[in-house]
Amino acid sequence: MLLRNRKHLQDLELVVEESQELSLIRSLTTRESSPPEIPNMPQSLRNLCLTGVVFRSVDSDAILALNISKLTSLTLNECPEVGEFLTTSTNVAQPTLKSFELVTYREPLGSPSILDAFLRGFQSLKRLYLSVDARSLDLNTIWTSVAHHQSTLKELVLNSNPTTFDRMFDGLSPRCLDTPGVYQLDLDFFGLNCRLTDAKSRYHLMPGGQNLKILHIRRGPRDGCLDLMNDKYSVARDLDELCNCVFGPKGLPKLDFVAYGDFTASSQWRRSRKVFRRVRQPPAAFSGHHRAPQVKYENIADEEIDSLPDLSCFLISLEACHLRE
Repeated sequence: MLLRNRKHLQDLELVVEESQELSLIRSLTTRESSPPEIPNMPQSLRNLCLTGVVFRSVDSDAILALNISKLTSLTLNECPEVGEFLTTSTNVAQPTLKSFELVTYREPLGSPSILDAFLRGFQSLKRLYLSVDARSLDLNTIWTSVAHHQSTLKELVLNSNPTTFDRMFDGLSPRCLDTPGVYQLDLDFFGLNCRLTDAKSRYHLMPGGQNLKILHIRRGPRDGCLDLMNDKYSVARDLDELCNCVFGPKGLPKLDFVAYGDFTASSQWRRSRKVFRRVRQPPAAFSGHHRAPQVKYENIADEEIDSLPDLSCFLISLEACHLRE
């Protein structure tokens, strides 16, 4: 199939279920076949998504066969030994990726230096979606990696999966201020998993906040960072207070939307997700002077999302890094 389509194939998604064996990937990663049988990806391939692929003992030939230096988009979803893939790629290839998504809910990545070395090996990302075990993230290291792409990066998802409640990656910590380049980021979209109370008190620390268009608080039952004691009322109250802050006169001036929860199409948690849109109004005249407009926003129904170009163009970012059902 690959050979028949090699001249024009641009997108490829491979999913390996736990009960399956995929000889194509096995030959790439374990070298069980002789060199002539190792399938090289088509030179036209630009977008590659791998799910469940085991990268144990991956070597440089396997990386080159994946054509990684020509890819513009790479997604690695729940791939065991993915740290070996990243390390080997750093040593043998010069990526030119525009989009990179890494999801490791069940597979620890390893040392934070592995991801840092990979991300700092090139400088071209427009979209970066990360969701890894909290033990594999270090605050200063990851923000240094992100800042390396400050001249191109527009959409960022930074999600961690804490194994215990005292082991949580806090992407909005004031310590971000100490990382060179973070506040030179010019983001359109920022998604992170944090408690709503933290978002309310720290939104002013948002990297690239002055031009941010969409803020996505990714808290959800499958994303960690749960406010387990919160009921529906307190979540609604916290969302209301957050919107009043970020849409207010001292908030994020270009922010159009606040999104909350899981936006994957098949998610059983989709009923708890919310989208709020700023309602912009001209300043009101009062005794010959212009008075600042009131903070107004509205809840957007699910069926309206696709009809709003300013929101629907970010659907990939809204859906990124959530655990596939």
